[in-house]
This record gives sequence, structure tokens and C-alpha cells, in this order.
Amino acid sequence: MGPDGGDGGRIGAARAARNARHQGSRGAIELRGLTKRYGEETVVNAIAVSIAPAEFFSLLGPSGSGKTTTLMMAAGFVRPDSGTVLLDGQDIAAIPPQKRSFGMVFQNYAIFPHLNVFENIAFPLRARRWAKDAIGERVTWALELVRLGRFADRDARRAAAARRPGARDRLPPARRADG
Repeated sequence: MGPDGGDGGRIGAARAARNARHQGSRGAIELRGLTKRYGEETVVNAIAVSIAPAEFFSLLGPSGSGKTTTLMMAAGFVRPDSGTVLLDGQDIAAIPPQKRSFGMVFQNYAIFPHLNVFENIAFPLRARRWAKDAIGERVTWALELVRLGRFADRDARRAAAARRPGARDRLPPARRADG
């Protein structure tokens, strides 16, 4: 710790170096003073965070601490009472959720039981009207990424259940293959 109580600039220097590696990349997200109240209760209080392009980020906290509300505000599903959400330095408040190209994996996994593994992952790509060839390539890539390639034709419930430990946790992130 430095004489001023700071870190001697180490954290700032590390962040600057990381940001320099991603210069020209798109996808920097910044939440500035994001606040949400429901009645008299403040559920998110002036959160401020910067996430660099390609940075792995986890938002952790106990139940009821505002994690989901924060993500819903960033995605545009919940309007903040104050603060801003920036994407690549631009305020995106006026951009509706469907135009933000953000993806969310909900806690209940939302596996479509009537679709096989491949079709579960292809679903959001079809909804965005991707070309059929591009869907096939991207879904195959996503399945290999999460090591579920050999389960592509299987019933999603069975492949994501006991037959393959951890598969249930890997199917929803693969569905974000359009990111």
C-alpha cells in the first residue's frame, strides 16, 4: 500500500495494460451510479463497474442483493432510477433490449424440453434470423466449446440431466453462441 493508502498505481496500471490489449475491441460495458428503487426500498445503490471487452466478469452476492436487477438494467429490461449504462462509451438508455445484443442466461436454465440439444442452442439464432448455414456453423462451434458436440441430436432434458454431469450447466451458455 502506498503512503496515500492507495495501491501505488498497480491496479490502475494493470487495468490500463489490459484495456490497451483490447483497444479497438467492441463490447466495453460501464455502469455508472446505477440505482434502482422499488417504493422506499433501494435494491441497487449507485453501483459502478467497468468491464473491458473480452473480460470475464462475475457478479456475486447473497440472495436479494440486487444482482439480477443490475443485470436486467444493463440489458434494458428494467429502467434505472438513476445512473447510466454505457456500451463502448455510449449511453444506451434509449436502445430497447432487443437491439442491445446482450444475452442473459437465467437461473432456471430455460431448456426447451421439446427441442434437442442442437435446436435449443440454435433457437436464439433463428429468432434473430441468422442464415441456416451460419446457424449450423455457430451451433457446432458452441457445442464443441462446451464439450457437448456428441449430444447434439439428443433430447435436451436427457442430455442435460444425469447422463452427463455438468451438461445442464453447459447447455444455456452455449445458447449464447450469437455473442
